[in-house]
Amino acid sequence: MTKAPTCVAYTYFLLRAAYKGSIAELAAVIYPFGLGDLYIVDHMKTMPSPLTISTHSSFKSYTSDGIRESTAWMRTLVNQCAESFSGERDAMRKCFLTVRASKRRFREYSTIGEDMEMNSITTHAN
Repeated sequence: MTKAPTCVAYTYFLLRAAYKGSIAELAAVIYPFGLGDLYIVDHMKTMPSPLTISTHSSFKSYTSDGIRESTAWMRTLVNQCAESFSGERDAMRKCFLTVRASKRRFREYSTIGEDMEMNSITTHAN
């Protein structure tokens, strides 16, 4: 299976940040993940089907208080790094924006990929 260029670039960026980045850059890289989890939690809570949250164990972990607590911890870490390492704020901003944009492109690709697979399945089923 060939990996999408967006996925490869995103993964390499995360690995480079983890290997070569400062603690401030690493904090800025992980924070969008917490924000993304909160988005999932808030979106799931608005869904009308009780099946969505109450029946699936994977969804229960997203709706736990632990998600909010870990994201609050990430926010605190980012703020502390921004204060303690003020010379790295531009690098932190770049890391945060890169991850946020990459996550968006990755989600868009995933959705398109799923749609393509569903169309393929529907076409072959007919």
